[in-house]
Amino acid sequence: MKKLFLWWLNALILSTVFFQSKAQTLPADTLLMPLPNAQFSHKKLLYGGGAAYTLGMVGLDRLWYAKEPRSNFHFFDDSGEWLQIDKAGHFYTSYQISRAATGLLLQTNMPRRRALWVGGVTGLVLMTPIEILDGFSSAYGASLSDELANASGAALLLSQTLLWGELRIQPRWSYTPTGWAKYRPNVLGSNGVERALKDYNGQTYWLSVNVRSFVPQAQWWPKWLCLAAGYGGNGMLGGHDNHWTDAQNQTFNYDHVRRYRQYYLSLDVDFTKIRTRKAWVRTLLYSLGHFHVPAPALSFSKPQGLRGHWLYF
Repeated sequence: MKKLFLWWLNALILSTVFFQSKAQTLPADTLLMPLPNAQFSHKKLLYGGGAAYTLGMVGLDRLWYAKEPRSNFHFFDDSGEWLQIDKAGHFYTSYQISRAATGLLLQTNMPRRRALWVGGVTGLVLMTPIEILDGFSSAYGASLSDELANASGAALLLSQTLLWGELRIQPRWSYTPTGWAKYRPNVLGSNGVERALKDYNGQTYWLSVNVRSFVPQAQWWPKWLCLAAGYGGNGMLGGHDNHWTDAQNQTFNYDHVRRYRQYYLSLDVDFTKIRTRKAWVRTLLYSLGHFHVPAPALSFSKPQGLRGHWLYF
């Protein structure tokens, strides 16, 4: 439910990007540049976005946290769970929220530097209340490692806009279905959508680096072509281990399944380098920027060693 809420938040911001870009005629890479003669107020954007977010948080509290007993605020150390794939998810989500918020605020009448700061910290600001709700739930607890990942994602966005005025390093996400969810569908997902959100075995998180932005003299390297480093995991049926007891006190033990980390090196595409004046194409390119494109890749893990893939998503 919490992951669905975060994806809803991303979709809400994305839809706002589309409606505000319909009247624009600037290329895609101006999403983080101010527009002349802005036609809407940043106050309206902040008030409207704040109201929508508040309603979403109330709904999350009623649908998710109200089902569990309340407690005094407390912390819970989950830094060792899921081979830290869930932390990569927090980092990615916080970055994408800050990215969208910065792009929107730069299209208002808010001064540029203020827009960069307000937009840059938005990911952290919007993710933190979820940790607070976790802290008052007896079933969970606030996670300092989650909050650190949230802060790191927002910091990556903010530091780039302040230092370079462009995005040279961008997080990406990809998912490949695995066979692990069938063993524990209530945790890893019982259908395709749930598994994409909950099965950490199939998720890969990437950092996509635009080579030409760092090496402008390399004219032979296409401006849109990036190098991407990815991180994932496999063999995970639980947070810390692969044995558990279900609600009917039936015990399951899959400790013979090896849990291991996976590392990737691949190519990627920077869609902001594709110029267009059509609003719907700009929105599409913005959306594609959330994902790693299928491309040739190298992978490494301790059980499998170094492997090559003609195409890896």
